[in-house]
Formats: sequence, C-alpha cells, structure tokens
Amino acid sequence: MLFGYLSDRVFTGPDGLAYTFLICLVSLVLAGAGALVAARTYPHDVAAVLASRR
Repeated sequence: MLFGYLSDRVFTGPDGLAYTFLICLVSLVLAGAGALVAARTYPHDVAAVLASRR
C-alpha cells in the first residue's frame, strides 16, 4: 500500500514510478546492510548472554 501511495500521491508525473522504485530500493539496501551488521555481531551477543546467565 505504501508503494502505491508513494507512486500515486507523492511522486506524480511520468517518472513517479521510477522514483518510487528508487526509494524502495534504497530502503531495501539499507535494511540488508543492517541485517549484515546484526549477523556479524550476533555470535558475540549470544556469548555475552550465555556468560551472564552462569
């Protein structure tokens, strides 16, 4: 629904769909980068929790 709203209401004109794809692609890349950072630090976080439970 957000994609349709952006395409129809925010980015009007002939390039509206292209701008909407670009905004959604950027947010997808940022989410992937955040997931990679989280995956890199996850084992350390698990080890810290296990150590604090002992």
